[in-house]
Amino acid sequence: MKIAIISPAFFESTFPLAKYLALNNDITLYCFLNQSSLSPPMLNLSGLTKTGLLNENETQELLPSDVKAYFNNSGVSIKVIVCGNSKKIGTLTIWQFIKELKKNNFDKLHFVGEEFRFNFIQYFFPAKKVVQTLHEGDADRLTKRTGKLKTLFIKAFLNRLGNSSIKLIFHSKNVKSVFLKNYAKKAKELTAVIPFGLFETYEYITTTSVKLNIPEKYFLYYGYIEQYKGLDLLLEAIRQVNVVNSEIDFVIAGRDKGGLVNIDGLSNVAFINRFLTEQEIVFMVKNAVAIIMPYKTASQSGIPNTAFCFDVPIIASDIAGLNHVVKHGKNGLLFKPGSVDELAQNILILQDDKLMVNKLRGNIAEKTDFESWEMLALKTSDFYKFKL
Repeated sequence: MKIAIISPAFFESTFPLAKYLALNNDITLYCFLNQSSLSPPMLNLSGLTKTGLLNENETQELLPSDVKAYFNNSGVSIKVIVCGNSKKIGTLTIWQFIKELKKNNFDKLHFVGEEFRFNFIQYFFPAKKVVQTLHEGDADRLTKRTGKLKTLFIKAFLNRLGNSSIKLIFHSKNVKSVFLKNYAKKAKELTAVIPFGLFETYEYITTTSVKLNIPEKYFLYYGYIEQYKGLDLLLEAIRQVNVVNSEIDFVIAGRDKGGLVNIDGLSNVAFINRFLTEQEIVFMVKNAVAIIMPYKTASQSGIPNTAFCFDVPIIASDIAGLNHVVKHGKNGLLFKPGSVDELAQNILILQDDKLMVNKLRGNIAEKTDFESWEMLALKTSDFYKFKL
């Protein structure tokens, strides 16, 4: 099949999908970017000034070296499309892109993510050609940091998908159930749950240039800091841990726009308050004793898919969206949602029980917690062909 994959971000999972689909298909990957956001994870094009559609040669000159290494001889054609900041430039670019898709006469157009302009683009193609991957099933989570107009566009997009015959892919049963609850899917049979594989692109990233003022070993909490991610629980747990052992180090890393981090009196906590580069993420994950995810709610998360690339266990809340990946005593430890006592106890267990840590790391190293990307690509290809 001749397939176009169009994605504005999520390249940790979209890159492997494109690479393994290309084993049996003709794949063009369009990186659909905004001029104001040219450095999504795994694709730093921050120096780019051109807008519009860049051809394959222009794109190759711009791609980071680790991305080139990952796709070496894969057969994937990669192009970049950049929407300008002005409405006029943005509209012209969208029209240019629609013409590009029509000219190439793809068998399938696979859109990834909730980019509101996809709603407009998809109108120009028959539903049987379109496949949409959704990372969230709830418009409220998608729109809490967007303006009113963009919020309306995103909600209209999800509503249309829910009442169309466009095929939908979700990465977890949790997200699918939330979507089907919120939006009356016209043909529920036209949905599939195809999970992420390991984010193996991170294994190609070198960290020799990373300079961070953090301890040698630590428990790590990282990512954009938001209320639902339970940082308040972790900080309270650290205070409990310090009563027993104040020599355990912690690193909290990620943009804290809401001022949720309060480490007063916690001298054993290093806080990096900004967006992280891929190199910094890999460096911190590799050197962590464990990753801590004290989330209160979760649709899904890519953190386990990154941590398990480097055999790093996870301490996580026992909630939907996490407990289908983090298995207690196998690749991490789970604790009762909201239980500071259990979280503190799990931290102390992994600090003191080296045999437990080695067991978890050994289990993760067997790479049985995720399906291979070869298998996930086959499932995706089969879903492209699926007919009622």
